[in-house]
Amino acid sequence: MRRGAQGKDESRPWRYDFWQNRFGADPGVLGRRLLVDEQLLTVIGVAAPGFRGVEVEHHPEIWVPAMMYPAKIMNPGMWCVWILARRRPEVLRQQLQAAVDVLMRQHLAASYPTSYSAAFRKKALEQRLEVREGGVGLSMLRDEFGKPLAVLMAAVGLVLRWRRASTWPT
Repeated sequence: MRRGAQGKDESRPWRYDFWQNRFGADPGVLGRRLLVDEQLLTVIGVAAPGFRGVEVEHHPEIWVPAMMYPAKIMNPGMWCVWILARRRPEVLRQQLQAAVDVLMRQHLAASYPTSYSAAFRKKALEQRLEVREGGVGLSMLRDEFGKPLAVLMAAVGLVLRWRRASTWPT
Protein backbone atom coordinates (compact mmCIF):
# COMPACT_ATOMS: atom_id res chain seq x y z
CA MET A 1 0.00 0.00 0.00
CA ARG A 2 1.38 3.40 -0.85
CA ARG A 3 0.18 6.97 -0.90
CA GLY A 4 -0.72 8.34 -4.26
CA ALA A 5 -2.69 10.93 -6.14
CA GLN A 6 -3.95 8.94 -9.10
CA GLY A 7 -7.44 7.72 -9.82
CA LYS A 8 -10.77 8.45 -8.21
CA ASP A 9 -10.87 9.37 -4.52
CA GLU A 10 -13.17 7.16 -2.42
CA SER A 11 -13.63 6.77 1.33
CA ARG A 12 -13.48 3.47 3.16
CA PRO A 13 -13.59 2.20 6.75
CA TRP A 14 -10.92 -0.32 7.76
CA ARG A 15 -10.83 -3.41 9.93
CA TYR A 16 -9.12 -2.77 13.30
CA ASP A 17 -6.54 -5.57 12.83
CA PHE A 18 -5.58 -4.20 9.42
CA TRP A 19 -5.08 -0.71 10.87
CA GLN A 20 -3.08 -2.09 13.81
CA ASN A 21 -0.84 -4.43 11.78
CA ARG A 22 -0.21 -2.23 8.75
CA PHE A 23 -0.13 1.20 10.41
CA GLY A 24 0.78 0.45 14.02
CA ALA A 25 -2.62 1.77 15.20
CA ASP A 26 -1.53 5.28 14.18
CA PRO A 27 -4.56 7.61 14.59
CA GLY A 28 -2.89 9.97 12.12
CA VAL A 29 -3.89 7.65 9.28
CA LEU A 30 -7.52 8.85 9.53
CA GLY A 31 -8.23 11.27 6.72
CA ARG A 32 -5.10 10.25 4.79
CA ARG A 33 -5.39 9.33 1.15
CA LEU A 34 -3.77 6.05 0.16
CA LEU A 35 -3.47 4.16 -3.08
CA VAL A 36 -4.90 0.64 -2.72
CA ASP A 37 -5.07 -1.63 -5.78
CA GLU A 38 -4.61 1.41 -8.03
CA GLN A 39 -7.58 3.15 -6.38
CA LEU A 40 -7.19 6.29 -4.27
CA LEU A 41 -8.93 5.88 -0.91
CA THR A 42 -9.49 8.18 2.05
CA VAL A 43 -9.46 6.45 5.43
CA ILE A 44 -12.72 7.48 7.13
CA GLY A 45 -12.72 5.18 10.13
CA VAL A 46 -11.57 2.03 11.84
CA ALA A 47 -13.95 -0.67 13.07
CA ALA A 48 -14.09 -1.62 16.74
CA PRO A 49 -11.55 -4.20 17.95
CA GLY A 50 -12.85 -7.72 17.34
CA PHE A 51 -15.29 -6.69 14.61
CA ARG A 52 -14.38 -8.72 11.54
CA GLY A 53 -17.38 -7.92 9.40
CA VAL A 54 -20.84 -9.37 9.21
CA GLU A 55 -20.10 -12.50 7.20
CA VAL A 56 -18.79 -15.29 9.38
CA GLU A 57 -17.04 -16.94 6.42
CA HIS A 58 -15.44 -13.76 5.02
CA HIS A 59 -13.23 -11.15 6.75
CA PRO A 60 -12.52 -8.11 4.56
CA GLU A 61 -9.77 -5.68 5.50
CA ILE A 62 -11.55 -2.66 4.01
CA TRP A 63 -15.31 -2.10 3.62
CA VAL A 64 -17.09 -0.29 0.81
CA PRO A 65 -20.14 1.76 1.88
CA ALA A 66 -23.13 1.13 -0.41
CA MET A 67 -23.52 4.87 -0.99
CA MET A 68 -20.30 4.71 -3.02
CA TYR A 69 -22.00 2.56 -5.65
CA PRO A 70 -25.59 3.87 -5.86
CA ALA A 71 -26.04 2.66 -9.43
CA LYS A 72 -25.32 -0.93 -8.41
CA ILE A 73 -27.40 -0.93 -5.25
CA MET A 74 -30.44 0.66 -6.92
CA ASN A 75 -30.33 -1.61 -9.96
CA PRO A 76 -33.70 -3.43 -10.26
CA GLY A 77 -31.75 -6.56 -11.23
CA MET A 78 -29.99 -6.58 -7.84
CA TRP A 79 -31.35 -9.69 -6.17
CA CYS A 80 -29.39 -9.82 -2.96
CA VAL A 81 -28.61 -7.00 -0.60
CA TRP A 82 -27.66 -6.88 3.07
CA ILE A 83 -28.63 -3.72 4.89
CA LEU A 84 -26.74 -3.24 8.12
CA ALA A 85 -27.58 -0.81 10.87
CA ARG A 86 -27.28 -0.45 14.61
CA ARG A 87 -30.49 -0.68 16.56
CA ARG A 88 -30.95 1.74 19.43
CA PRO A 89 -31.11 -0.23 22.70
CA GLU A 90 -34.59 1.05 23.55
CA VAL A 91 -36.04 -0.20 20.23
CA LEU A 92 -37.07 -3.86 20.28
CA ARG A 93 -36.21 -6.08 17.31
CA GLN A 94 -39.95 -6.76 16.81
CA GLN A 95 -40.67 -3.01 16.59
CA LEU A 96 -37.94 -2.58 14.03
CA GLN A 97 -39.23 -5.59 12.04
CA ALA A 98 -42.74 -4.08 11.95
CA ALA A 99 -41.38 -0.76 10.64
CA VAL A 100 -39.20 -2.49 8.04
CA ASP A 101 -42.20 -4.58 6.90
CA VAL A 102 -44.23 -1.41 6.24
CA LEU A 103 -41.37 0.24 4.32
CA MET A 104 -40.74 -2.92 2.29
CA ARG A 105 -44.44 -3.30 1.36
CA GLN A 106 -44.51 0.34 0.22
CA HIS A 107 -41.31 -0.10 -1.80
CA LEU A 108 -42.53 -3.30 -3.45
CA ALA A 109 -45.95 -1.82 -4.29
CA ALA A 110 -44.21 1.11 -6.00
CA SER A 111 -41.68 -1.15 -7.76
CA TYR A 112 -44.24 -3.67 -9.04
CA PRO A 113 -47.37 -1.78 -10.15
CA THR A 114 -50.50 -3.54 -11.38
CA SER A 115 -49.15 -3.44 -14.95
CA TYR A 116 -47.16 -6.62 -14.11
CA SER A 117 -48.88 -9.97 -14.50
CA ALA A 118 -50.91 -10.96 -11.43
CA ALA A 119 -48.83 -14.10 -10.76
CA PHE A 120 -45.50 -12.30 -11.04
CA ARG A 121 -46.69 -9.35 -8.95
CA LYS A 122 -48.02 -11.67 -6.23
CA LYS A 123 -44.64 -13.41 -6.02
CA ALA A 124 -42.74 -10.10 -6.08
CA LEU A 125 -44.89 -8.65 -3.29
CA GLU A 126 -44.11 -11.65 -1.05
CA GLN A 127 -40.48 -10.55 -0.67
CA ARG A 128 -39.42 -9.34 2.74
CA LEU A 129 -36.47 -8.10 4.71
CA GLU A 130 -35.64 -9.98 7.89
CA VAL A 131 -34.31 -8.06 10.87
CA ARG A 132 -31.68 -10.12 12.68
CA GLU A 133 -29.33 -9.54 15.56
CA GLY A 134 -25.94 -8.83 14.03
CA GLY A 135 -23.76 -9.82 16.97
CA VAL A 136 -23.23 -13.33 15.65
CA GLY A 137 -22.77 -12.23 12.05
CA LEU A 138 -24.44 -13.49 8.92
CA SER A 139 -23.62 -16.99 7.80
CA MET A 140 -24.90 -18.75 4.72
CA LEU A 141 -23.59 -22.02 6.18
CA ARG A 142 -25.52 -21.46 9.43
CA ASP A 143 -28.68 -20.62 7.49
CA GLU A 144 -28.35 -23.72 5.31
CA PHE A 145 -27.19 -26.28 7.87
CA GLY A 146 -28.25 -24.88 11.27
CA LYS A 147 -31.61 -26.65 11.59
CA PRO A 148 -30.46 -30.01 10.17
CA LEU A 149 -27.47 -29.99 12.54
CA ALA A 150 -29.72 -29.18 15.52
CA VAL A 151 -31.94 -32.15 14.62
CA LEU A 152 -28.87 -34.37 14.22
CA MET A 153 -27.50 -33.29 17.63
CA ALA A 154 -30.87 -33.99 19.27
CA ALA A 155 -30.97 -37.44 17.68
CA VAL A 156 -27.42 -38.20 18.86
CA GLY A 157 -28.37 -37.05 22.36
CA LEU A 158 -31.38 -39.37 22.40
CA VAL A 159 -29.31 -42.31 21.16
CA LEU A 160 -26.64 -41.68 23.81
CA ARG A 161 -29.26 -41.38 26.52
CA TRP A 162 -30.96 -44.60 25.38
CA ARG A 163 -27.59 -46.36 25.20
CA ARG A 164 -26.67 -45.20 28.67
CA ALA A 165 -30.05 -46.26 30.06
CA SER A 166 -29.83 -49.70 28.46
CA THR A 167 -26.35 -50.40 29.85
CA TRP A 168 -27.00 -48.97 33.32
CA PRO A 169 -26.50 -51.63 35.99
CA THR A 170 -29.77 -52.76 37.61
